[in-house]
Amino acid sequence: MPPTPLDYTLTTLRVLLGAWLGYTGGIKVFGSGLEQFAADVANYRVFQDPWNVVVAWFLAWLEIVTGLLLLAGVARTGALWSALGMTVAFMLGIGQAWARGLDINCGCFGGGGETTNYPLHSAMLVLQLVLIVFLLGGREGGRRVFRGRQLRLPE
Repeated sequence: MPPTPLDYTLTTLRVLLGAWLGYTGGIKVFGSGLEQFAADVANYRVFQDPWNVVVAWFLAWLEIVTGLLLLAGVARTGALWSALGMTVAFMLGIGQAWARGLDINCGCFGGGGETTNYPLHSAMLVLQLVLIVFLLGGREGGRRVFRGRQLRLPE
């Protein structure tokens, strides 16, 4: 079966998501450093030391690995589920910090910057979530993820 425009769209979106996750994880590890990201994680006041460091290290590297898998097209479904889990975790973290009125740098794009713009970050995470769900429901390469159900127009 030849590739369809939907296949090209799904592949492009998957690659863009992979590049985005690889970039955001990469600047946490190689840009500002894991020490700064651990301090950003501590600002959320969810974990105690040394768990802030463990969570920062795990999340940054998980973002990088997930991004690379999506870029390479390897283990796509698993990488998308990983991206979905991280996005939901980030949404919960940002949401609880916003609800508690914490004036923090979220650490999303490296640390030590301006205070988090909660509405903007929330909107970005919602868009990322919608994109991931769209990719999970797609059929890149002819393989349907959700049991091959297809919408059909009435005849």
